[in-house]
Amino acid sequence: MLLRRQSKRGFHLPARIAFLFAIVSGSLLRAEEFRLSLELSQADRHQATTNPADPHEIKPVAKRPTITVEADSKLTAVWKVTYVAKPPMNDALVHFYVVRIQRPGQAPPPLAPQQVLLESAQTMDFIAGTSTDAKMEIRPKDSGVYLVRLEAEGAGETSAAEMELVVK
Repeated sequence: MLLRRQSKRGFHLPARIAFLFAIVSGSLLRAEEFRLSLELSQADRHQATTNPADPHEIKPVAKRPTITVEADSKLTAVWKVTYVAKPPMNDALVHFYVVRIQRPGQAPPPLAPQQVLLESAQTMDFIAGTSTDAKMEIRPKDSGVYLVRLEAEGAGETSAAEMELVVK
């Protein structure tokens, strides 16, 4: 007769290991849906960022990359979203926007039309390895702090890359 070691709570050790493996592998699969890159540049200034490899990784909001420019400066925003998961994804939303915020480190606000400097969105179908990208010019006229954010959302998961634009 084969004896199995049982924990104090009544779960067999092999069952516990299988359960933990299922949770960890499921999280890893979800973490790999989209790779995002976002960059802002103006003459000799350049700032770039990407999304975390794990969307569940919590980064302090106050630590966003920042670029500072003068009012009415011409900036170039370049972004790219690449789908890296295996199963095809239909109706994924790719959303890019620049919105005025009250202070550095502020969470993404509601997108009130009077606060949005630039916004674009598209719904796409992706297969593994496909991507979409854009290059846009921004010319902020008013001083303040702006959140520059790129999001990709599909199958209930959202990936995001963001930075702050400080206009003097």
